[in-house]
Amino acid sequence: LCVSSDDFKATYSMTCHLIKQGHKEIGFIKGHKDHGATQHRLDGYLDALSDNNIEIKQDNITEGDFSFDSGEIAAKQLLKKGASKISLKPPTKESALITKL
Repeated sequence: LCVSSDDFKATYSMTCHLIKQGHKEIGFIKGHKDHGATQHRLDGYLDALSDNNIEIKQDNITEGDFSFDSGEIAAKQLLKKGASKISLKPPTKESALITKL
């Protein structure tokens, strides 16, 4: 039995959902650089912003490693930059999109 998910599509869809809710400043916490899902998720996030004519700001992208601790640290960094909401991508709360109002 092999279970997989489409990380690009899931992140693209969630980012578009946040955009439809009126969010324009959406942060992204990357996973570990050597994990295959990291680039697919980042690409989904970037494509969703681009497809919706939203400027990609490197300040809204921060590093993580899929651990709870790194997710918490990264979320706090984005919150300090002005984020007001955190949207968690299932199934791990360590992977998050951050929205700024």
